Amino acid sequence: MVLNDGRKGRYGLGFMLNPYRGLREAAHGGDISGFNTWVAFYPSEGLAVVVLSNVGMRPPGPVPEASAIAHEVVNLVAGDRLGPASPPTVAVSQAVLDRYVGRYRIEAPPPVQAVMGDSLEIWRDGPRLLARGKQGEGELLPESETEFRASQGPVRVEFVRMRPAGRRRRC
Repeated sequence: MVLNDGRKGRYGLGFMLNPYRGLREAAHGGDISGFNTWVAFYPSEGLAVVVLSNVGMRPPGPVPEASAIAHEVVNLVAGDRLGPASPPTVAVSQAVLDRYVGRYRIEAPPPVQAVMGDSLEIWRDGPRLLARGKQGEGELLPESETEFRASQGPVRVEFVRMRPAGRRRRC
């Protein structure tokens, strides 16, 4: 989705807009004090999946989180129409990964920051890019030199080069 100011976004009207195995998915999850939920719509399939669970977002042991259960339902219902389980990753040089190492401020509405926190720390471990935020730590898998997805969950990160404040291009 393209926002009014031209930025790309994957969140709108209360839903995260991410592809799931080639399908358009509009979804939102949540958790609080031992409850975990996930609601998702797949317009091309005429399918909605709602999972309500009484375990935390990252349950210990073999209990899956609500989004994983919802995706298993989609796999059963639409399995023959789904793409690969994981989008392919691309090789990104360690020099490029090094450019992304640092601490980032998350600019989002207060309800999103309440869940995601206000910062994200990114570092490189050999050929892997890792991230840590309020919800935990995980690997960022490259889909291009600038676009990455979390190895767990629907989080996506795009690195955009910005011109330093106060510098103007001369015509």
